[in-house]
Amino acid sequence: KNAQEYLKCIHCQTPKPIQRRPVLRFFLFNSLTLELVLTPFFIKKSSSIPWKNTENFDCIIAIDFGTEGTAMGINMKKSKGVHLITDWNSNGISDRAELNGKTKTALLLDENHNVIAFGNEAWHQYQSPNNKDTNQRLLFHRFKMYLYDVAGQYQTNKQSTIKQELQSMNGVNVKSETVFVGALKYCKQKAMQYLEQNNLIVNENKIQWAITVPAIWSEEAKGIMKQWAKQATLWNSSIPNQLIIALEPECASVCMMLAMRDNQSGIQFKTGDCYMMMDLGAGTADMVCHEITGPFQVREMIASFGGPWGGSYIDHDVETIFKQIFGEEAMKKFQKTFPKDYLKLLADIEDSKQRFFKIQKKNGVHRIPIPYEFDQFMQKNIIGELEELVAKFEYLGESGHEYDHEYLSLSCKLWTKLFDIRIDPIIKKMNEMLNKNEKILSGKLKYICLVGGFSQSHYLQSKLKQHYEPKYTFVIPQRPVLSVIEGAAQLARIPSFITSRIVKYTYGNNICWPTERAQSHPEISEDHINKYKFISDTDNEEYVSNCFDVFVNKNEEVKVGQVNILIFVAINCYMIEMSYTPASKNNKDTCVSIYRSEKIDPGVITKCKRLGNIKVPFPEDFDNLKDSYDVRFYFGETMIRVTVTIKGKEYVEHEVHIKFDFNI
Repeated sequence: KNAQEYLKCIHCQTPKPIQRRPVLRFFLFNSLTLELVLTPFFIKKSSSIPWKNTENFDCIIAIDFGTEGTAMGINMKKSKGVHLITDWNSNGISDRAELNGKTKTALLLDENHNVIAFGNEAWHQYQSPNNKDTNQRLLFHRFKMYLYDVAGQYQTNKQSTIKQELQSMNGVNVKSETVFVGALKYCKQKAMQYLEQNNLIVNENKIQWAITVPAIWSEEAKGIMKQWAKQATLWNSSIPNQLIIALEPECASVCMMLAMRDNQSGIQFKTGDCYMMMDLGAGTADMVCHEITGPFQVREMIASFGGPWGGSYIDHDVETIFKQIFGEEAMKKFQKTFPKDYLKLLADIEDSKQRFFKIQKKNGVHRIPIPYEFDQFMQKNIIGELEELVAKFEYLGESGHEYDHEYLSLSCKLWTKLFDIRIDPIIKKMNEMLNKNEKILSGKLKYICLVGGFSQSHYLQSKLKQHYEPKYTFVIPQRPVLSVIEGAAQLARIPSFITSRIVKYTYGNNICWPTERAQSHPEISEDHINKYKFISDTDNEEYVSNCFDVFVNKNEEVKVGQVNILIFVAINCYMIEMSYTPASKNNKDTCVSIYRSEKIDPGVITKCKRLGNIKVPFPEDFDNLKDSYDVRFYFGETMIRVTVTIKGKEYVEHEVHIKFDFNI
């Protein structure tokens, strides 16, 4: 019966009701007495979660911004499958390279930062012989990879920040917002053109948008993507859940499960089985671990993990080799003098990387085609024979390279090392997580699933199988590069697919505790108490400020739809941050701040990161003496979501948005 109910939900594309059990956190601010009562509680007047009404949308349009390629899929209500956009060109003519469903993640702007083209068209226009304004036009490629400094996080062991500016191929800095909003606007334009050309009449208010992001991205990165999507007019805040921020490995999981449903003769997961979904793209390696809990239902077993170990870093390493062989100044001069041929060289490097190990060749050399203009330029600008220069070159302890004016042939041993630099950290992190969570995963983890562009590498597949077979069975879909977009366009139709997630950080807010309570906390030192204690002028009691009150702890399993409710009663209400001013009867709104910590129950906020704050507007008839408001935090969603319910004459739950401290 349970299986039939779920299949019915899939076929009719309506959400399965989710039972929610709120966790109540009640704060009575009577002067500054902050006593915490924590108990399960049902609020009968509460409306349904605002973003669960996905059946209201007639069309879902998903955008998968990859580091190397971008895809867009459209799913019409009650239609079968996903329609992929394959005609990205502004003239509506399909590029042969886009027939596989992806175009290059490239954006071309003019000198005034207006969008000229996107995708392969942007790449080709920049290279076109008719383009006489190459140096005035700005081409951005792989800009998603450079927006969020994941690599910096792993090098410094600090939280990554979002970059304020992105650099074009010809060295001009432009605001990140301009690039992403421009790309999103172009995607919307192409989607609306597709609907019109196929006689599909859909009201814009009935379109739900889904943008995919890596599961390892921070709340801030997901938040700014959501903000830019709003600036691109993809969604309207007055329409609940019109935009979904979807996690890429979860989208791939949906695609994989639907493929299994349609192919009963292949591998079939059973309830209780566990799989590791490895989304290995051009920019990041993004992993999640799911347990099958029912037909089209999974729960997260461990927190998502990964790092900057995508395939495009190999391209970057090969570019570094070119600079070391031919000289950095010569390469910069060639790029500036022959920008079109420089892009051709980059495309040849990418193609050569993808072909490596196709025939499992471990010795000898592997070739990179050389554009004619590159060879002629280097012969004129470099003293000596290029063949001899390459023959003497050594990198990572490897030599034996060749040059014949048509190809640069690097030794297979060097290619192997370049791949290992990116693959070895993936294996190391996998082993670390498997060992750390052995008790949780033992006897359950049976499958490793590979998706993403880098997962197509013959060498990567060989090395992973060498490490993990036969203990785990590998599952690789027919089109791994499209798994994310195909799943994203259908995930919203199956809102009950993910039943729970593991929280990566401890979240809470800034609060004042009575000194006696602060002294009893093992993480609150005497130095902190002495520095932040004060006497309240309302009850003459001693309190300690800058204490961390936990909403949810790191590594806790949180059900999707599970609520953490803060009820603030407005009698003598104090919203404590850094000042201690009582709320005025004239206040029209208030703010609730949220903090994050790597530690479980850190005690104090002084070494924690403030994510941002939530602004709570009061209605005109709000009575500060009689009314109160609930702030509900949903930590089980793809990003932290917050709702406010004003208790008075009305009792309506509506979503509000965190104003993040973006560090830009």
